[in-house]
Amino acid sequence: MKTLKPAHAVATVLTTMLILTLNAGCKKQPHYEADPNNPYVNSHPTYSGGEARPGIHRFSPASGLPNTVVEISGRNFDAVAANNIVTVGGVPATVNSASPQTISITIPLNAVTGPIAIKTGDTTITSVIDFKVLTSTVSTYLTLTTKIEHISFAENGNLFGENPQGVYQITSGGAITLYNNGQYQFGSLWGSGYHKAEGFGDVYVADRVAGKILRITPSGAVGTLAGGQNGIADGVGNEAKFAVPIGIALDEAGNIYTTDSHRIRKITSSGVVTTLAGGVLIGAKDGVGSDAQFGDLQGLTVDGDGSIYVTDRQFLNIRKITKSGGVTTLAGSGATGLVDGPGAAAQFVDPINVLADQSGNLVVADGNSTTGYAIRLVNKLGAVTTLLNGQILNAPDGMALDPEGNLYVVNTGTNTILKLTFK
Repeated sequence: MKTLKPAHAVATVLTTMLILTLNAGCKKQPHYEADPNNPYVNSHPTYSGGEARPGIHRFSPASGLPNTVVEISGRNFDAVAANNIVTVGGVPATVNSASPQTISITIPLNAVTGPIAIKTGDTTITSVIDFKVLTSTVSTYLTLTTKIEHISFAENGNLFGENPQGVYQITSGGAITLYNNGQYQFGSLWGSGYHKAEGFGDVYVADRVAGKILRITPSGAVGTLAGGQNGIADGVGNEAKFAVPIGIALDEAGNIYTTDSHRIRKITSSGVVTTLAGGVLIGAKDGVGSDAQFGDLQGLTVDGDGSIYVTDRQFLNIRKITKSGGVTTLAGSGATGLVDGPGAAAQFVDPINVLADQSGNLVVADGNSTTGYAIRLVNKLGAVTTLLNGQILNAPDGMALDPEGNLYVVNTGTNTILKLTFK
């Protein structure tokens, strides 16, 4: 091995030390890069040092009513929820949970439109775009000449609705026509739903007297998808039996769900019927499949994740059912009242119907003539607030959302349809 001369050895050591010193100094300097493809990231955050600085990648939804739950994704948040201080438009928000990559917040009731700011540790980051806090205005959309109880929107902007005797199509101008062309004598209809297929889809209705789920084609032809005898039996087509099918809701795959007394039944587009949750016993018990218990079920809805939500008019609560049949109580104490609050602290009077909105919330038609009527908002964590009440409401029941997210409510007591516009 070649031996270095003393002068050469000293020079080599000094050069190596200089390189290490320069590298170490470079590593201590933070480096900021704005991401032109991500408008949520603040390119100039308040930063106290270190390379593991927090950052906001995005938040969802980008707009919503007060009490909406918003999920913020990013990096290097404090995993302890209480160590993250979040404001929306300068108003403190409730932090529900946190991890290094996500923070869940609830939009405060007094929030205003503005950026989302997060203080985690001694670092504060602020979104470049604002979270838009929506407000609502109410108007009478239509005065009906025929009694309608439940509604759903078609792609052409028309509404479909039903009363116990028939199914009707309602144009935006208020024209009401019998959709099934008088070709079929119904027993007693309660729920209806529209299948958003390509072009003009089918309408499904529940005939609670005949124990059937019916399908009406765009030509007005009525056919039995499943059922035909009263009872409880799973099966295909007319082999299946329903006790009292009432509510109707469809998922994005075209499956139909109905509340059948104290059970939730699922019907595929080919007529295969299974019992998703509920059994012989009546109660307010959470569980899986037939182990869960319900009371008097009526309204139901399906959210974008495929979870089903039902209103129980007997036990005065809102229940959630997963696609695999797992049942939990989302909101409601079982006591009677128009009381807002989180989960089991909230109270309902007569939750007759429910609808999932585009922000992950549920809208519930509630109340009676003694207590007054109300439209309640239930967020995904079960916190309940009152969206609308007062004399403008009279026996609200069926509800639907148009593509712009506006809410339509059937006021069965005055035979009108109200429109709630959110801006």
